Amino acid sequence: MGWSEFEKPVYSTKLNEENKVKTSGITLNSFHKLITVENVYQCQPERNILDEEFSQYLTELLDNVIRNILTEVYVLESRAIKGKDYSGTISEMTSAGIFDKCIGYCHAVKVLEIFTSSVRSNRIEAIAGHNYALLMSELKGYSTKEGVLVSKGLLAYCEGSRKEITDYTFGFSGPVVCDATNHW
Repeated sequence: MGWSEFEKPVYSTKLNEENKVKTSGITLNSFHKLITVENVYQCQPERNILDEEFSQYLTELLDNVIRNILTEVYVLESRAIKGKDYSGTISEMTSAGIFDKCIGYCHAVKVLEIFTSSVRSNRIEAIAGHNYALLMSELKGYSTKEGVLVSKGLLAYCEGSRKEITDYTFGFSGPVVCDATNHW
């Protein structure tokens, strides 16, 4: 997965080819309207970052998201078998594009978290600071005072897509239904 559709041409030069690659056809900036190269560039911690350093920053950000997903699914999941090699399963699922949605939503969550915690002092950071409540509702969703869910946040989409991967790998983990019938 990579980036596309640069809002300003100057940002296309800040990415190396690795960050532009999108073999699945799905782009990182397609998961939320605020996830743009410009916004990430303006909120990342280094003020005078070089283009190659920024490209490396984007690569590491995506790698950390992927590492986190794999850890939660194949290490921390209670149904995962400790010490089992899941590399074949992971390769097969990657080729089928099963991880794409999860990576996209979880990456969007990480980027919005960067926006809300940016220490940079610039126009983008100021806008993010003034709209903190809106950014949090984008992350967490919005419910009425009565608790009625109005909109799901990116965290729910990230968690839901991670559950899809877990269920695909280990089988459905829904509730067990007992019908009180003697099956012996």
